[in-house]
Amino acid sequence: MQPSPPEPSPPTPAVPPPPPWGRAPALTGLLVLAVCYTLYFAAEIVLPLLVALLLSVVLAPMVRWLRRRHLPRALAALLVTGALVGGVGWGVEMLAAPAADWLHRAPQSLRALEAKLRPVKEPVEQVQRATEQMERLATGGSGEPRVAVRTSEFGALAVVSAGVLMAQAVVIVVLLFFLLSSGDRLMHQLVRVPRDPHRRRRLVAVARRIRQDVTAYLGTVTLINAGMGVAAALALWALDMPNPALWGALTAVLNYIPYAGAITTMAVVGLVGVLSFDELWRGLLPSAVILALHLLESDMLTPLMVGRRLTLPPLMVFLALTVWTWMWGIAGAILAVPMLVILRVATDHVDALRPLAPFLGGSGRRKV
Repeated sequence: MQPSPPEPSPPTPAVPPPPPWGRAPALTGLLVLAVCYTLYFAAEIVLPLLVALLLSVVLAPMVRWLRRRHLPRALAALLVTGALVGGVGWGVEMLAAPAADWLHRAPQSLRALEAKLRPVKEPVEQVQRATEQMERLATGGSGEPRVAVRTSEFGALAVVSAGVLMAQAVVIVVLLFFLLSSGDRLMHQLVRVPRDPHRRRRLVAVARRIRQDVTAYLGTVTLINAGMGVAAALALWALDMPNPALWGALTAVLNYIPYAGAITTMAVVGLVGVLSFDELWRGLLPSAVILALHLLESDMLTPLMVGRRLTLPPLMVFLALTVWTWMWGIAGAILAVPMLVILRVATDHVDALRPLAPFLGGSGRRKV
């Protein structure tokens, strides 16, 4: 009798491959959280690197222009970096004295402002006194306010902050020089990682396209902001405002911050105007001029010069401004829109980021 053949074992179920990052929401969420925590706690290191990278993108055309004049790349990078440092230093030196004078006169200015706003303040004080009386009646008049006297460590904090800022400034300048002097060599070294020649060519094309778009946007916005500063300084000079160059520079710098920059500039200029002139309408006129300039810039100049291709949804701009301001403070508020533009351009070229294109105003179609 022949033995029966062994029964076939059931087939082993095939193990599905792990889903890519775009189809694994849990892994993608953990990755995003890890990146956010890293950026938050490593702000003192990440911020100088990011600022230097964005400055290199803006200043790279100047280096290429000097290269076409047969200058060595290292010398061209040194000249551009030195011109930037010299221009910033000259501006700080010119504006430091007026800014220090306004800070020194702040207590007297606040008292003068309080005297001018006394007709508005008196009703508020009456309501406050009535509220305090009601609270004393409710508590039976018991209990006295406790005053806790604490030693101030503002001086030590100021010294530490100044040291950190100086160290970050040195890192930005040195790193900017190396980025400008390296040119495209760093990008070509990075694209050598993929072994597939087709992927290499595509990566080079995508990197160049992103660099061109971001350079065009940042350069255009910088020119617009500089023009805004000059126009604000001339307008305030015509209105006999003190130190118009200081407020023009403030307008140009804060214009990098959407929404909050315009509101802050209007508030500061309005406060200075009320303190500088006797008539209330004349004191508020400089703030109205700043508002008109911002409306002209946001409704006409920026859409006309930047174009619809890099226009961002206002909701996403507000969210980016909120998140980056919470993470990095004023520096994050200034860098929020440039980083959002980089992400907006990358969604049109990087397949993994294409699902984010509709949220940023893009089509999600491959451009390269």
